[in-house]
Amino acid sequence: MLGPKLDTAAIYYQFGLLEYSRQRYDAAINRLDAAVKASPKNSYAMFLRARSKEALHLNQAAMNDYALGRKPQRASDDSSWSVGQAHFHRGVLLYEAKDYARADGEFANALNTRLTEIPRPT
Repeated sequence: MLGPKLDTAAIYYQFGLLEYSRQRYDAAINRLDAAVKASPKNSYAMFLRARSKEALHLNQAAMNDYALGRKPQRASDDSSWSVGQAHFHRGVLLYEAKDYARADGEFANALNTRLTEIPRPT
């Protein structure tokens, strides 16, 4: 009780990364869901969850997650790697769905986003 508290958000995030790297996308989605619930500002966890959904061909759910990842960006003026990648991948999904006008907007947003190092979760 007197020791340091476990950072459950970081633990779920690390497990989500592990499952994603092993291409166990269902398990990755479950772990990353828990990480996002514990740390709603972790845009990279949202990005990986969207990539996992896209790998399972859950394209609409993936597009929703890519869009959800932009909310922390707007709140904290985050222009990190995952946000730019989210715009790009959302654009690809829209392009594949033949929604060219919205895809063009997503690609433009991706170009305007500064690509930097992958941020560590906080």
